[in-house]
Amino acid sequence: MGKYTEMLECLGNNTGEEQKLIPEFFEANGKLAATLGNLKATDPVTKELMFLSFAVATRCEACIAYHTKMYKEVGGTRESLAELYAVSVLMQGGPGGVYAGKVLEAFDEYSK
Repeated sequence: MGKYTEMLECLGNNTGEEQKLIPEFFEANGKLAATLGNLKATDPVTKELMFLSFAVATRCEACIAYHTKMYKEVGGTRESLAELYAVSVLMQGGPGGVYAGKVLEAFDEYSK
C-alpha cells in the first residue's frame, strides 16, 4: 500500500469515529459538499485544482491525498499539476513547491 493510500485509509478511520460522535455535522457537511458538486459554472477538474491549491497552501497532506485522488478520478492530468506547482511556488516560494510536489507524488501513486 502506498503512502497516500495509507493516509486516506487512516483519514477514513478517524473521520468514521468522529462521524459517530457528531452525525448531524457530517450530514450537514455532506449536503454542503453535494451542493458544491451540483454547481455547474466550474468543471470538476478545476474544482479539484482549487481544493488542491488550498491543500498545498495549508500544507495539509491528508487533503492532498484526498483531493489528488478525486482530481485523478474526475479526469485531471499530470501535466496540469505542473501549473499547480508553478502557481504554488509563485505564491508561496519554496514551501509551496515542496507541497505541490507531494500532489504529483500522490498522483503518480494513484496512477499505478
